[in-house]
Amino acid sequence: MYHINSFHYRICSTRKFIDKRILPTDNFKTRWVKELPIKINILMWRVAKDRLHVRSNLALRGIDIQDTSCPICSVGVESSNHIFFVCNLALEIWRKLRIWMDINIHIFTNQNDWICWFDSWARPNTSKVRIYSIVAAHFWVIWRYRNGVVFQDEVLKKGDLFDQIRSISYVWFDQIRSISYVWLFYRCKDKLNWNNWLLKPL
Repeated sequence: MYHINSFHYRICSTRKFIDKRILPTDNFKTRWVKELPIKINILMWRVAKDRLHVRSNLALRGIDIQDTSCPICSVGVESSNHIFFVCNLALEIWRKLRIWMDINIHIFTNQNDWICWFDSWARPNTSKVRIYSIVAAHFWVIWRYRNGVVFQDEVLKKGDLFDQIRSISYVWFDQIRSISYVWLFYRCKDKLNWNNWLLKPL
């Protein structure tokens, strides 16, 4: 028993040592929105931890990547921060999101900027859930578009990306709303509908 415990201890110590050297560290807690699809929560977690298989991360792992530039804009090295915040396509979508949500927020350059702003945003929880769902839809649509370009699958049209973000986030939030008010379903009237969502989501 002593030898087994000692062996187990050495394995755990080695794993922790490797994790500290390889895995990125941050001061943000893991965020899990139970009402959102599991795959979306996983994507958001992987973005926050910089664990997506973008070209810069693959190159750091020793994989031979001939071209590390962004496959969407071909400007700059492809990283999570680049494709979701700095890429020309991402910047254009962020601009449309600011206008649609009618909210004055600065231009985020990385995941930490976005999370810091979100955590300090003093608004009701309902509004925070809405904007988180919208940004999650933004990441999901951008990631799908990027994968379509890289793997030469059916590529979404750039002009349709913003509309997809609005429709996907509405479906998610509508599900959240239904779950949250299931016991009041026939006793209260939530005025949020598709037309209102298009005009003013927050």
